[in-house]
Amino acid sequence: MSLVMPHRVALPCLLLFAACCSCVLANEPPQPTRMDYTIDTTWSLDDLIDELRDDDVRWNARDAVTAIMSYPTSPVERLQQALDDPDWQVRQIACDLLWSIRETYIKIQSDNEMVRFSYARWRPEPGSPRWRLQVKPPITDRLIAVTIDGLRNDATPYDHSRRRALMYTNAVHGLSRLVPIAHTWQNELEAALDSDDAQQQLLAAIILGMGGVSDSAELASPILLPHLRDNDIKGDARVCLLALMGFGESVMPQLRSAFFGADTQQRDLLTLLILDITDPPVTEADRVARSRFNSITTIVHDPAVEAAGTSQWSWLDALK
Repeated sequence: MSLVMPHRVALPCLLLFAACCSCVLANEPPQPTRMDYTIDTTWSLDDLIDELRDDDVRWNARDAVTAIMSYPTSPVERLQQALDDPDWQVRQIACDLLWSIRETYIKIQSDNEMVRFSYARWRPEPGSPRWRLQVKPPITDRLIAVTIDGLRNDATPYDHSRRRALMYTNAVHGLSRLVPIAHTWQNELEAALDSDDAQQQLLAAIILGMGGVSDSAELASPILLPHLRDNDIKGDARVCLLALMGFGESVMPQLRSAFFGADTQQRDLLTLLILDITDPPVTEADRVARSRFNSITTIVHDPAVEAAGTSQWSWLDALK
């Protein structure tokens, strides 16, 4: 991840020389410098967008984001242009901001704490510029492409090796934003199933399942089904179970085929899925009765139909 000091601002040469010498003497790599200038809405949008780049200045991207979201005039057109910026971080932050502006107008439904915090963070307040309540960015092909690109296993939100962080989780945010419109962007999500990135593949499959895109069951289920097995990743089975459930009847052939070679956990979960698809539980007693097939959580009885406790996505870090 990261955050480029503009060419118009320079550190005093003496301090810069001293900092470099200190790093050399300590035999340590130079550390990112802190921003020593103030970012505010008097800057041009071009200047603010430039601060979003992947650089070695701490907190300038964060402060530029705040200035962009409180800019006197709408930054939407400039943010749309930034979706084509050659810098990956600029594209991802611009993408997040465009979605955040759109979400001013919708009720967010998510049990993920970071997603809820991020949405609440940009709710217009008294004194917000007028455009915040007047402009609603469209969902474009390019916005979707950058959102899907953000599903990859990248350095967002935390780049541990460089000890810095962005202000949102692009993969989890992308999932929450794409699930409600998965049908519309089915082709783009199916293309991501062939990604060279395992996280992007898996999240695209989850989005298609949770979005109820039944036509994608045959393509997505081979990615989801292995995660029902007893493995060293804590949490993947619950989410993938819900995604498979979302495909409904269309996934039945894949579920039945998966019994061959299944381990005990996968076999029980496949049985649970088939029961819930063909004979959905109606009462709590129904769900309790089916808990005999559930060995993956104690939070709910029937994890194929109950989503409580699936808001954490740290298990993605364990993907190979």
